[in-house]
Amino acid sequence: MRKNSWHTAQSDGNAKLELTLKSLIADIEEVLVQTEGEENPILSFRGKKTAFRVFMQKSFGRAQALLQQFQDIKSQVDSWRQQEKLARKATELLVASGLALNLIIAVTLALWFNKDISMRISTLVNNARLLPLRLKLAPPLTGSDELIDLHEAMRKTAAELEAVFTKTRRPV
Repeated sequence: MRKNSWHTAQSDGNAKLELTLKSLIADIEEVLVQTEGEENPILSFRGKKTAFRVFMQKSFGRAQALLQQFQDIKSQVDSWRQQEKLARKATELLVASGLALNLIIAVTLALWFNKDISMRISTLVNNARLLPLRLKLAPPLTGSDELIDLHEAMRKTAAELEAVFTKTRRPV
C-alpha cells in the first residue's frame, strides 16, 4: 500500500478511536456528575435500575465499538505487514537476479576477452616459429595494443631478414 494511503487510513482509524473514547469518557463524566458528592457512585444508582442499565448498555456498546475498531486496525496493520514482506521478497529477488545477471555478463566478457587475446598470442607464437624457417607469416593483426606492436615488429624483422638473405645469395 502506498504511504499516503497508509497515512490516510491511519488518520481515519485514529479519528474513529478518538471519537469513541471521547464518547465513553463523556458517559463516565455524566455518571460522575449525576453521582457527585456520593461516596460510592455505583451505589447511587440504587432505585435507578433503568438509568444504570441504559448507562451500562451505552458504555458496553461503545466499549464493543472501541474493541472492534482496535481489531480492524490490527487487521489492517497485519495486511500492511504482509504486503511489506512480499515487497521485501520481491526486492530481494530483483537484487539476486541482478547479481546473477551481472556475474553471467562478467564471466562471458572475461571468456570473450581471453579468447581474443589467446588467439592473437597464438598468431604471434606461430609467426615466431615460421620466422626462422623463412615461411610466409600470418596476415597482420588489427588493433592498437602492445600485441599489435609486437606483431608489426616481427613482420618488419622478417622483411629485413628476407632482404639480408636475398643480398647474400646474389652473385657478386
